[in-house]
Amino acid sequence: MNRYELGKRFPAPELIERVAAELNLPAAYFYAYHHDEAELLERFHRLSDAGKVRLMTYLNKLE
Repeated sequence: MNRYELGKRFPAPELIERVAAELNLPAAYFYAYHHDEAELLERFHRLSDAGKVRLMTYLNKLE
């Protein structure tokens, strides 16, 4: 763990996928640089398909 925390070693993508599946999170959650990004990924992942479509429609209107 210490090497990971120091940025010298990173978990294999397969391990990230397994941990993400166990925690019901998208794997991208673990690669997010900022807490806000991780929270957005987590919340998006938990939306229904209809909710994801509605959110994307809303975001497109903001641009």
